[in-house]
Amino acid sequence: MARRPDPERIHRAKRAGTLASLVDQHRIPRDRAEALIAAWEIEAEGRELVRTDNDYWPTGQAWMLDQRRT
Repeated sequence: MARRPDPERIHRAKRAGTLASLVDQHRIPRDRAEALIAAWEIEAEGRELVRTDNDYWPTGQAWMLDQRRT
């Protein structure tokens, strides 16, 4: 029998991938990247975004990179 997708596990994996991208590709220090992710999660909640939506992390990463510049 095939396994069902686990939305929480997928969310955690995408979160980890976003963290890795911020650190490795964008050269943001890990502690700053983690703070940006935490800030995004608060921002996304305020926007009432759904964590399992496919646009959640790409939108978040764009928001985080914009926040980094301010």
